[in-house]
Amino acid sequence: MEMIISRQFTVLSLHPERGRITVSAASFRFALAAAAIADFYMNGELSEEDKRLTPSPRHNGDPFHDRLIDLIANSAHPKKILYWIRKLSRKSRQNLEESISVFVSGAGIRHEKKYFLGIFSYSRYYFTDPGVRSSIVENLREIVINGKNPSDEQLLILALMKATNSLSHLASEYSERSVIRGRARELFKKDEFASKYQKFARLIISSVTVATAAEESSYVA
Repeated sequence: MEMIISRQFTVLSLHPERGRITVSAASFRFALAAAAIADFYMNGELSEEDKRLTPSPRHNGDPFHDRLIDLIANSAHPKKILYWIRKLSRKSRQNLEESISVFVSGAGIRHEKKYFLGIFSYSRYYFTDPGVRSSIVENLREIVINGKNPSDEQLLILALMKATNSLSHLASEYSERSVIRGRARELFKKDEFASKYQKFARLIISSVTVATAAEESSYVA
């Protein structure tokens, strides 16, 4: 399955019973774009220097991957990750549909189209196989509760959850939330000896946070 980080993040953001995204619309929109960028980075299709991204794109036949990597590939000059998060997030509904399509077309998630007032359509995604989500949650709990070292992929997924204030979704009881917050501080603290993935994770957190705050403040204004 391609786009591993973006698809896992989408599954984690779905409510296990209600079929809807559990984080704010703006937060999810920017974080899903950042998740795609994280996939490109993991695949060696992007390099980062001074917070700017240089593409080395490759098509793989995945509609989500190919559509978004083309947007980055057509850039004349390297641009900051915040710029690309905003640009890639513009077709948020299509991004969600494409990121989750592999589960809907295969097995694990059922898509239902509903209507508000019989006119306005919206989508719900229900787990037909709860293990699709619970297996990801349990693997991440090993990190944030039991202190297991994360893989680079898991580190970036946790960064996306921190950026969307959804790390608490990994808690099975309220008392675990402080443990999770403490573990997140440890994973994402500034450290000159941090790996490139830890540094990229912090960049994702700051960029998604900035984009989301700007978007939500515009609603108030």
